[in-house]
Amino acid sequence: MKRLPVSLAVMLAVSPAAFAQDVDTSNWKCEFCPFEDGYRGDYDVGATGVSDDSAYFGNATGYDESGAYANVYGDGSYKTDKQQVEWFIEDLGLDSRVITLDGGNQGRYGYSFGWSQLPYRRFITTSTVHSDAGNATLNLPADWVRAPLTSGFSALGSSLTPQAIESDRQTLELGGFFNATRNLGIRADYRRLANDGVRIRGGAGFTNAAQLAGPFEHVTDEVEIGMRYGGNMAFVDLSFYLSDFKNDFQALTWQNPFTTAPGADTSSMAQ
Repeated sequence: MKRLPVSLAVMLAVSPAAFAQDVDTSNWKCEFCPFEDGYRGDYDVGATGVSDDSAYFGNATGYDESGAYANVYGDGSYKTDKQQVEWFIEDLGLDSRVITLDGGNQGRYGYSFGWSQLPYRRFITTSTVHSDAGNATLNLPADWVRAPLTSGFSALGSSLTPQAIESDRQTLELGGFFNATRNLGIRADYRRLANDGVRIRGGAGFTNAAQLAGPFEHVTDEVEIGMRYGGNMAFVDLSFYLSDFKNDFQALTWQNPFTTAPGADTSSMAQ
């Protein structure tokens, strides 16, 4: 019974050395390592056909008009020991497209880019008697005949022109950071949100009202710049933020299609 511990101790001391000499790991390869190197890309290219015009089907998708559409999707990357870049594209042939790109050196610097568009389609079969729906002034045809009621608009049928009620929202994003030292880092981000198109506005007179196809164009610019200094026990972060809104159509003017009081043939309202 006293010999058993001695024999086991000798076996444990000898076995690892013998096992290491018998196995050659020089040709081993890792097939599941998460590290990538070089270029990688995966893309799909195709086409889609739409049989009929439809605002409902095209809202937020871009398939609002009949015809063929190109479909381009994909993502890829390029990575080395010092830097990496990744990109993504979706619905490149539609009004609902998305493009993103991110890259940099881990812990040292980084940058990003993003672009997206979202279509809003409410009505695409509507008509209006006013011209210049894309401007801030809506004019009536030269041969327009005013009347107190819509039943008296004798030139209504010949004056109607197609006007879609729709808009598009575009978003642009740029950003980056740079760590000058282990403790000091700076960053900057920019974002632009633009929304433009034609929407329905209610224009009221003395006793009558009309639905107007009024244009709008809104742009919001946002900028943020920051700096951070940190140590082992504390840090200080300073930032500056700016948001600027711009409205290119601050007022809407239209010629009243109804018979109205003298001098009130043209009306205006703020947007």
